[in-house]
Amino acid sequence: YVYDHETGAEVDLVNYETFVSNYLTENARDYSNFMDIGGYEGYYTLLLSKKIKKGTIYTFEPYIRSYEIIKKNVEMHGLNNVKLFQRAVGNKKSDIVLYWRPGAQCISRIFEYPPNVDNNTYYIEYISSICLDDLVDDFGKEIKIDIMKIDIEGGEVELFQGAKKFFSRNKDCKIVLELHCANIRNRGFNLDNFANDIGDMFIFY
Repeated sequence: YVYDHETGAEVDLVNYETFVSNYLTENARDYSNFMDIGGYEGYYTLLLSKKIKKGTIYTFEPYIRSYEIIKKNVEMHGLNNVKLFQRAVGNKKSDIVLYWRPGAQCISRIFEYPPNVDNNTYYIEYISSICLDDLVDDFGKEIKIDIMKIDIEGGEVELFQGAKKFFSRNKDCKIVLELHCANIRNRGFNLDNFANDIGDMFIFY
């Protein structure tokens, strides 16, 4: 279980991951294209690779340690249809700072930790950020994404800001979004406005 600081409730993390795993695998097809944004060590990338043989898997993970683990797993399993990017996904192409805490490397993010967290002890890493709209341009063609998983620790607002053109071309994409509400609010964004913005872009089931 993990504690949800937004609601004060406990979240059954095991059942949550089971739900996400089941949803993604049930909707994946042999020819699907899957995008894993915030790939961590590659669990969902490897999981979906069991079903996606003719499609392509695009995985983004900015933290170098996690990226190297995904890379080794992909090479070990001979997954030629996986494209890896050591990049954050935001609202523009830029060089940014990634923050991570000792003992919690799985929670890396693009903004500073508040002063009361672990005596304000954290490490930084300089990385590159892209936006999904630019990714379309870089490939020189439209990328059709059928399934997407997003888990980026509070960077959701910037991702959607930089993906309006991308999502207009992928209206049927099924998305699992882990929304980090407290992080979004702590960064000064209005959560209701953000929800309205993405509500105008998608149909929710």
